[in-house]
Amino acid sequence: MLQGPVHHTLPALLQEIDGLPARERATLQVTEEAREYLGRLQDLEAVEQQKKWFLGQVEKGRRSLQVIGTRLSRVRELTEVPSGDGEPLLPSAKSVETMITVVRQLIDVGHQQVVQQEL
Repeated sequence: MLQGPVHHTLPALLQEIDGLPARERATLQVTEEAREYLGRLQDLEAVEQQKKWFLGQVEKGRRSLQVIGTRLSRVRELTEVPSGDGEPLLPSAKSVETMITVVRQLIDVGHQQVVQQEL
């Protein structure tokens, strides 16, 4: 039984499965969807960590939220709940990739600002 967050326990399980002898490994099946799901979870966790870091930088006065306003609107578009009372949908792999790209661009802009301030 796995205990703890899936994005922490599933990689360990997959590593253990990969380390099994071929005969035992052949009796198990891990679908590509499971591996893709894990990848999306890990990407979302990385985005959350980057977000926390950036907001910490804003609190310390090293970054400005003004820089990210227009780029965040694209992330909001991709993650917006459909109109109506329906449940939020999980973003598609393409949407997640786009969000990660946008966040990485934001971080790059922030790093560039730090370098400029230090010069």
